[in-house]
Amino acid sequence: MTNILEEHVFEAVVEVLKSSNGMLGSLNEEINMETDLAEDLGVDSLRLVSIMSDLEDRYEIEFSVEDTDARRFHYVSDIVHVTLRTLRATGT
Repeated sequence: MTNILEEHVFEAVVEVLKSSNGMLGSLNEEINMETDLAEDLGVDSLRLVSIMSDLEDRYEIEFSVEDTDARRFHYVSDIVHVTLRTLRATGT
């Protein structure tokens, strides 16, 4: 990872993923930036909306409609980068 903010956001995303309805109960591998949301974690579009909402609450930000389009998210890094971009745009 490139900087402290990115590491912090990554850790927050992992925490939200792990607390998201026990979806990781049977997951034995470590989550990293390349972890596939659908294949590895079973994240569907409804769960993604919940994850993004949790991140909005955590950081007191609001994602744009384009940023919450589930078709844009394939990997954990996609969530991290959208969150970082939104944080930087709001000056948080």
